[in-house]
Amino acid sequence: MIKIIWIFIVAFLCVMIEITGCNQGIFIPGVLFLCFYLVVCYNILTGAAVATCACLATEIFLGRSTTALPLLVPLVFYAQFWRLAGYRRSLAPQSISGVLIGVVYLTYSIVMPRLSNSETLIPNISAFIVFIGVTSIISALGFPLLLAFLDFCSARIDLSLFQTKRRIDASAHDH
Repeated sequence: MIKIIWIFIVAFLCVMIEITGCNQGIFIPGVLFLCFYLVVCYNILTGAAVATCACLATEIFLGRSTTALPLLVPLVFYAQFWRLAGYRRSLAPQSISGVLIGVVYLTYSIVMPRLSNSETLIPNISAFIVFIGVTSIISALGFPLLLAFLDFCSARIDLSLFQTKRRIDASAHDH
């Protein structure tokens, strides 16, 4: 029961981070970070299901014309790869993953609405480069900080930690 409550708290936190950032004009992929965290700490099904619900809630709340749901599919596989072989204790790989997730999310969020309207994909390249720079910095710093904060909190209630999650055995199952 504590695990379920914790997952809902983490989902709410990540959704609020994304909504707050978007309302300030900052692209923060909170839902994608949520998906990555849950897949690594728990399993694919938990990460995908909770992130899908959180993504839909975010899209409805922000009133977007496109959804980031297609980004969840490759992200789940990337997170599963991390779960099997990732270096979770090092800051550099976490930052690189944060930048990768952030830049893909930003590019998708800018390009996809323009594709449906037959507009120029990137109308102002200099503004796009500034957005990529800001998003990269926020993601490179924010993702590891978010992971550290979530690990700190989940350690207090004796749940799975991102940094100490071991490789999956073929016989092991998450309960």
